[in-house]
Amino acid sequence: WAHHLQTPFSHLKKPLKNLRATIVTTAMPDKSYQGKYRRLAQLNLSEPPISLFTGGLFWDRWATHTDDRETYLPIKQLNQAISQGYLGSLADFFYCVPTMYSISQTKEKDAPAVVESCLNNNVDVAFLVPLWPVCHQTVSLIARELETAGIATVIIGSAIDIVEHCGVPRFVFTDFPLGNPCGKPFDQKSQDHIFKLAMKLLETAETSKSVIKNELLWSKDSAWKDKFMYVGKENRTQLRREGDKRRLQQKRAKK
Repeated sequence: WAHHLQTPFSHLKKPLKNLRATIVTTAMPDKSYQGKYRRLAQLNLSEPPISLFTGGLFWDRWATHTDDRETYLPIKQLNQAISQGYLGSLADFFYCVPTMYSISQTKEKDAPAVVESCLNNNVDVAFLVPLWPVCHQTVSLIARELETAGIATVIIGSAIDIVEHCGVPRFVFTDFPLGNPCGKPFDQKSQDHIFKLAMKLLETAETSKSVIKNELLWSKDSAWKDKFMYVGKENRTQLRREGDKRRLQQKRAKK
């Protein structure tokens, strides 16, 4: 995992209500961006697709779903914040960044492309949203590069250990199942609350590694956590079969 002792931090250049904002997500436009064809996508922020492809990401399928785009791409909340005067304006584009196990590929290829586009588009702040564990490393690396370029960032995610290990300027920790960091599916109240926390952190953070925890609970108990990545005698055979199938697919893809 990526680890840094120093973390870049960019203060807001103007009040939040005067800033131009974008979003970076690890969901992709469609299935063609997965596998060996993984690549960065730049999409129109004012006319976003109704949904994005999340099938190639290991979010928590035992506890939730990704049928509600706003749980991982808070465009509705972004537009609402602008209409209510909390944020200034929409950037022209938002970014779908492929999750890579390769730290160097993210840092040397995808991050510079996002930074260049944001600078050309006069972006002031970026909201970054990961869906599964490695996604948290991906957006953390990109956030660091954006901050170095003078663009303030805030990550909204669920894997706090990975984010803190990498070292990021601002992080809103949502203790929800992977896949829904921006709120419960089709729950406007929780989605609004979490996005407001992100804006608050942008305004109030004075130093890097600033963290706010979303106090909302996913459920009355934490049983959903026990099921994620659970391996037991009742599902071991099925998981082994699925693993063999995936390894065979990977072998064919490499050829």
